[in-house]
Amino acid sequence: MQDRNNSRERDDFWDLDKLVPKKRATLSPFATEGSTREYTVPPAAVTLEGENTERGTADRRLNLDALGVKRGVKTSESLTYYPEGGLIKSVTVHHFIDRYDFYDNFRKSAEIFFDYRTERCEFAQFYSYMPQYSQLTREQKNYYFYWRDEIRHGRYIRTDYSYVYLYVYEILNLPDRIPPEEGIRLLCRLWREYRQRLPRLDNYFSIWVQDYCLVHRLGCPMDEIGDFIFDIIAVSSFKEFYLSDIENTDRGSAALLAYFSDYDWRRGKYVCGVQGADASASENAKTFYTAHMEGVMSLVLRGIIPKITGGVDGAETVTLRRDAFPNSLCTHMVKRKLEIEYYPIAGAEGLRRGITAAVKHAENRLRALLGVKSRLAVRELPDEYREIIDYYFDAVTRRQKKEEARASAPEYERLYDAPREDMSFAGADEIERLSWDTTLRLVEGSEDDGEQQEEISALADEQSDASSVSMSNGMGEKDSSSENTYGLDSEELSFLRSIIREDGGYAADADSLAERVNEKFADGFGDVILEYGDDGYHLIEDYKEDITDWLWKIMK
Repeated sequence: MQDRNNSRERDDFWDLDKLVPKKRATLSPFATEGSTREYTVPPAAVTLEGENTERGTADRRLNLDALGVKRGVKTSESLTYYPEGGLIKSVTVHHFIDRYDFYDNFRKSAEIFFDYRTERCEFAQFYSYMPQYSQLTREQKNYYFYWRDEIRHGRYIRTDYSYVYLYVYEILNLPDRIPPEEGIRLLCRLWREYRQRLPRLDNYFSIWVQDYCLVHRLGCPMDEIGDFIFDIIAVSSFKEFYLSDIENTDRGSAALLAYFSDYDWRRGKYVCGVQGADASASENAKTFYTAHMEGVMSLVLRGIIPKITGGVDGAETVTLRRDAFPNSLCTHMVKRKLEIEYYPIAGAEGLRRGITAAVKHAENRLRALLGVKSRLAVRELPDEYREIIDYYFDAVTRRQKKEEARASAPEYERLYDAPREDMSFAGADEIERLSWDTTLRLVEGSEDDGEQQEEISALADEQSDASSVSMSNGMGEKDSSSENTYGLDSEELSFLRSIIREDGGYAADADSLAERVNEKFADGFGDVILEYGDDGYHLIEDYKEDITDWLWKIMK
């Protein structure tokens, strides 16, 4: 019997319910009678269209009011515009149709604090995922407004990510106080000045700057961000925006290079000259490299956009729909949805290989100018790119040789050089007028003074008229170096380019083309420029440099 009791006690030892304290019975705070029914609030879009019951609207309002959410004004306005050129075909900006504004108080506070300033104070660290004024301590608030005032005066002092984001939210939410043209300048300069110290800014600003421009119908601010466009292209999720203005600026071609070239010439071994050069020489070499690389590649990349878009009806477009300013604090007033129709560039792999090869070939020509023997391997370089690059650097080489020859000439020979000034037809007219005045003074006092003076005056007027007529023909009154003033058609221009490349002298229709070119130059230039020899047609040596320079300039 006792063994049975001991066994029961051992079993009770494992009864956990006896070890847990008993809970006291409690009453539910809400009592219901009868059966209950669940109610589901309709989606926001349905509620806004009025397709819900009155009970559903009341429940939704009560729930949001309990959360302290402010009710806004319903709106469905939208704006569509069509940027000229580039890869973006159209942009539609939709207002949000949500009734409720979670951040309405932020805009009110931003209005109140817009002109607020504090005295100089010590830096106070501040961190917040979504920074707002209400989160600032007294020290943080004092430092923020002091820092903001410094920024407005162009002084970029120490800061934290959260201070930068808070200022960005001010710019986004106060378009009536900060005009968009000024807002984009502030955003870009914040980005440029702090991106090295705060590297995560690239990821956010590449989207916010882009959206700010699209919402406010501003072009890509290449003048502000062009010096670090390579880094922007690397992180941007919508690269087509930063390539949308490439036809108009050299900085635009830098953006294209950032996307299409697998080789970054800025990090080349000889960008700053040869090793061991002093700081001044290295800086000059870098300036030389940058100027010529951007200059020649802007010519290579001209016309790339038509190749991508294929004309108005030649290429398919893609439509991107998303909210503007993601991961930022936006009030109902500035919150927008974007609908962007654009030409994608993701599939242009053939262009990528060709442009990469063009960059390497251009750098090889630059290295040759600097006297560097090392060369990059170049593969799959299209002939059209090679032709443009070679024309460009051939002209640079000729100018460089002339300058070197002049610099090495004896000092007394330089006294015989013609003045290094541009030709002026107005100056020529003035010289001619003075010469006739001198002639009239020389004949004064002779017996036939009056009669001779009349004849000389008549002759001077006749010569002056003839000069005016001759100057309006041929090279013309204006600088014709960048115009096709000789009237060559595309076939004749192509033939002339092949002659300069020394690969077209034996063309099947070379005789006919050479005759047509010579006739047009005889009328406008005053002489024929092509002659036939053992190597086919070639430029007359005396005119080779002038014609090559002229042809190069009309290609630019």
